[in-house]
Amino acid sequence: MAAKTDALFYLTKEAFKRRLIDDLWRARAATSPKSLAQVLLTDVVVDAVRKEIRRQTNHNADAGEIHRILRGEVLRPETLL
Repeated sequence: MAAKTDALFYLTKEAFKRRLIDDLWRARAATSPKSLAQVLLTDVVVDAVRKEIRRQTNHNADAGEIHRILRGEVLRPETLL
C-alpha cells in the first residue's frame, strides 16, 4: 500500500515542476524485461557467463551455444521482441 501511495507523488505539482516523472520513466525503461534481456544477450555478458560456467563445471561451452540457450530456453519470448 505504501508503494502505491509513494507512486502517487509523481503526479503532484512539485514532482511535475522538477520533472521527476521523466527520471522515473527512464529508470523503468532501463530495467524493463526487454532492456534487461538485451543486456543479457550482449557479447560481454555471454562471455562472462561462459567463463563462469567453465569455472564452476570445467566445461568450456561455446559462446554461441550459450547465446542460443539464453535466447531460446531461458528468456521469455515476449522479452525478445
